[in-house]
Amino acid sequence: MNIFTPCKRTLCLLLAAVLLAGALSACAAQGGGGDPSAPEPVAWEPDTSRYLVAIEDEPDTVDFQCTTIHYTIAQNVFDRLVEMENDADGNAVILPSLAESWEISADRCRYAFHLREGVTFSNGSALTASDVLYTFTRLLTHPDSCNRDIADNIVGAHRLEAGETDRLEGFEVLGELDFAITLERPFEAFLACLSMPGASILDAGRSGPAPSSCAAGSRAEACCSRRTRTAGRARPAARVWICAS
Repeated sequence: MNIFTPCKRTLCLLLAAVLLAGALSACAAQGGGGDPSAPEPVAWEPDTSRYLVAIEDEPDTVDFQCTTIHYTIAQNVFDRLVEMENDADGNAVILPSLAESWEISADRCRYAFHLREGVTFSNGSALTASDVLYTFTRLLTHPDSCNRDIADNIVGAHRLEAGETDRLEGFEVLGELDFAITLERPFEAFLACLSMPGASILDAGRSGPAPSSCAAGSRAEACCSRRTRTAGRARPAARVWICAS
């Protein structure tokens, strides 16, 4: 009597085919297989000299003093005097950045800052207190600035904004790496404001006019790709940025 029905025969044939294919694969693996003259595969290594960031829209400016929206470039290219992060308990804390330390007067109005030694912009020029003064002066006087509230509590800020003086009275350069800022009144959030992208520090010698005051509707690429406009950081993260078309 034939105990194998047609269905059982088919199932046995399929099982035998699978087992045979597995045995052949094992033999090929043991024997090396393939073309012995074929080159060994090369491990892929990422290009660490470039950092690609995709953004949802096309900014009409990359000048962080003249925007309250487009901060991607500022956050990735520039540094600020201080940074703000959350600690393990979720509390916001102020951390040193370009300023390694500072002292606050008893009346909470005068802040004396000490910049890190050996910091350079990506064009090679050294960071000094004069760069910080230039940054705050430009922040208050640029016609398109929309982050003046970061510095408008500094003594003399309103007179500088109004064009009554060309000097920021409340900013005192004490040395190459030391400066003091005096506020009109105590403002507990002042250090937090200095961590904002709009307070990023510029190079006084190379920044010049607005680095990206693009006309409305124009591409920001022409402004982004000017190598002479690139200001950097203590640890040069970007020497030039390019907006893809």
